[in-house]
Amino acid sequence: MGLWQLGRVRLVWQEPGPQQGLEITMRRRPVGEVTDRWLAELDPDDERPASQLTLRERAERAHRNAGELAKLIVEWNINGGNGEPARINVKSLLAHCDFETINAIWDRYTEETTRVAPPLPSSSAGGQPSAETELQLPMEPLSDSPQ
Repeated sequence: MGLWQLGRVRLVWQEPGPQQGLEITMRRRPVGEVTDRWLAELDPDDERPASQLTLRERAERAHRNAGELAKLIVEWNINGGNGEPARINVKSLLAHCDFETINAIWDRYTEETTRVAPPLPSSSAGGQPSAETELQLPMEPLSDSPQ
């Protein structure tokens, strides 16, 4: 019997746009890793919009976000220039991706890993008797005395 392992998420951009054709496989993060990250981000300064950050703070934030993203990527089809996929690390991510692409990857990953399954179909027959009801046998109460 094999041991269970947390799965992966495959992200594919087929729609026209700057990321069209991009394919990335990422690992899912266990809850403990997610909550550790949340605790690390409790610094109120980190919540400021980019427009309120200095250039140095913006660069630090971009490197930190790219580092977190690079830890999750398992495989991608970004060309490293030699016909082979680029190495998956922060330096490569920053060299081959613009801010829009990095944000698109984060957004798609978040969407895929936090999506709620669609609701189950309604069991209501709209006021009409269901097939199950029609198949049920009539029930009559048993008499108190044995015969």
